[in-house]
Amino acid sequence: MNKTKWRPADIKELKDMFDKDYPDERIAIALNMPISSIKNKRRKLGLSRRQHIEWTDEKVKFITDLHAKRHTMTEIASAFSDKFQPTDKNSIIGKLHRLGKSERNVTVKIQTNKIKPLEIITQEGGILLLDATYSQCRYPFSTGAKMRVCGKDRVSGCSYCQEHRELCHIPIKSRKETDASKAKHKERFFDENTVI
Repeated sequence: MNKTKWRPADIKELKDMFDKDYPDERIAIALNMPISSIKNKRRKLGLSRRQHIEWTDEKVKFITDLHAKRHTMTEIASAFSDKFQPTDKNSIIGKLHRLGKSERNVTVKIQTNKIKPLEIITQEGGILLLDATYSQCRYPFSTGAKMRVCGKDRVSGCSYCQEHRELCHIPIKSRKETDASKAKHKERFFDENTVI
């Protein structure tokens, strides 16, 4: 780890540039030092970019009124800076949070069109799940302790009859279609000279 050697002339230049509001990056370039060294030295010298705000009742009322009128934090900070002293939105957010006013009443839109349950779920009939054999369709008609299922003969390799299998399963593309789509994708994004 290289330690930066600070000469008195470097410290004086750092203070001068800081007073002129130069950013740390520019100071680092001028002094030919890492930004971390500039920031550390600033902290050790007590040079802070943050300005302490004395929160008077007038200032608190000003920001709470703007907050109540649903202004953004940036707008509140800008108006505060124009009227009182320069500040940033984080100072405003922090003060409102300490005042317990950081939460806004947010109006949430709720979808009014409710999803209708499948008719087949509420359908009467079928057999009890406990009575269903291995060869019978297990598509549910109801839920609960006495769950009822379809009970028709099931399709080989599936837990459902043909009707419920078509309702629940999306057909898988054939192997040829899948391979063709992969080849088409490669053609779109790679030329013949690309090595994969």
